Amino acid sequence: MLLLLCLLPVLSAHAQKKFDYKSVIAPPIRAMSAPQMWEGVGKNIGSLNVPISTNDELVQKHVRQGFALLHAQWDVEAYRHFAAALKREPDCLMAYCGVVMSLLNPNHEWKQYRARAINRMVSLAEHKSGEGEDAEFVFPTNERDYAVAIGNLVVNGLDAGAASFKALAEKYPNDLQLQLLAPFFNRGKYDVFGSSDAKQDRAVKAVKGLLDKHPNNPLVTNFYLMMQIEAPYNAVDQSKEVLPYAMVLVNQSGENYPGWQMMLGYAAWRAGEMQMALNAYTKAVKLYEKWKKESKAGISECDGLIRAYSFLTLIHYQMGDTKNLNITLKKLAMGAKARKGSAVYAVNSWSHQMIRVNMFLANGDKASITNALKSLPKIDSKNKSKELFNLVIKGYQAYGLTRSYKYSGKFKKSIEMSQLLGKILRELSDKRGKIRSEPYYAQYLILVKALKAYHAELSAEIVGDVGAYNFFQEAIDQQMEATRYYPPNILYPMEYKLAKFYEKKGNLKKARETYKKAMQRMSSHPQSKAAYERLMKLLEG
Repeated sequence: MLLLLCLLPVLSAHAQKKFDYKSVIAPPIRAMSAPQMWEGVGKNIGSLNVPISTNDELVQKHVRQGFALLHAQWDVEAYRHFAAALKREPDCLMAYCGVVMSLLNPNHEWKQYRARAINRMVSLAEHKSGEGEDAEFVFPTNERDYAVAIGNLVVNGLDAGAASFKALAEKYPNDLQLQLLAPFFNRGKYDVFGSSDAKQDRAVKAVKGLLDKHPNNPLVTNFYLMMQIEAPYNAVDQSKEVLPYAMVLVNQSGENYPGWQMMLGYAAWRAGEMQMALNAYTKAVKLYEKWKKESKAGISECDGLIRAYSFLTLIHYQMGDTKNLNITLKKLAMGAKARKGSAVYAVNSWSHQMIRVNMFLANGDKASITNALKSLPKIDSKNKSKELFNLVIKGYQAYGLTRSYKYSGKFKKSIEMSQLLGKILRELSDKRGKIRSEPYYAQYLILVKALKAYHAELSAEIVGDVGAYNFFQEAIDQQMEATRYYPPNILYPMEYKLAKFYEKKGNLKKARETYKKAMQRMSSHPQSKAAYERLMKLLEG
């Protein structure tokens, strides 16, 4: 209870005032229509036995639906359900818990609403009826425990929150949500060789045990997928250990929940099943677009739709479908109209403007490099808020010019541009601490990581035979895996470049082995597959 006691002084000044539940609901959410229930035939996203002390059955449904949607990766829709519950019952403790969880991102544009929801959550959890020794807490212990754990997660960070949820799971072994959240928050990690640590092994085993007990609950299937779907390419066989469960997930829900289609699309893309990935993301787009219209949602609330568009652009590019690529890019550009503080605006401003550039850089020929340089966003030196993004653009310019000068035989100029990229990366690293609270922080990290990989790749080519391997390995280490939320910035595996280096040196067996690793990292990269098959025929024939 220490967290609650620490927060109570903040509440005391307002303790006697009647609380307006609308103060925790952002205006764009209030402006939307009433949310639908994602349950019943063909729409079941899974059930949870979350405790809600209320006499209103519809309030109970909204809160449970909200928590289910949180775990099904749709925070905005979850937020709407918690808001709907509060409209009917303004003092519902678990609804306030849900609002806080819906806005969990520390850089969320609506963090002021999260702060009010935390205060109200704490106030209700500590509220008593009666006086003196006869006073009793109004809400039951298990709901109050939820409030403490969520408050601990927000105020004291992931480690403290994870420990709280683990303790709650042990205290309430029949609460399915807690049994899922405890291993998820306490999961471990993988090393560079793809080996999982003991924490990760325990977490996966725990969720797999729950899946064996609840094989027909989509939410349990979803948690098992989330534990492994973003694992490093050399840690989990996506084709055998992930994709089959993603297909089950969609079948369990009747194909009408866009989040499950997104999960299937990502699993299929990682496994190299491009047509399946295309079909799943296309269905997700149609479902999100239908929801957008029916819910009267603005583009700022459509982060799921924007993510689906971004992956479709990648898939159309990799499948060579220029027509549909251009159509989807136009739809993706709608993100520029989002609110400037929203996640949709941040990802559009930092990442989606770079999609064309990334595609040209992946093509790699002289004409494509020229087109990449032409496609870069314009530098706005008058806008101080774009200082870091301007630096990133200059970094990409330096990389493109390095390649362009090399193609033209101007090797001294090429080296100068590579050195300039190194200098820009040092500047970007120096400024990192200043933007930790900005909504675009994640996009900044992703782009800088990509530039570091590009710089190491250039360094490998410049040094030639001596030391090239170490730089290529650094490029491989710097290259980020794609996530369910963000397509890759570098559209080819760095292992592909190392394999080409081995092949040029005449080490064909090592080249074949490295092309295979390139395919494992990015199964959808056709050049790696073609090169691997070519060397297989050459060496086996």
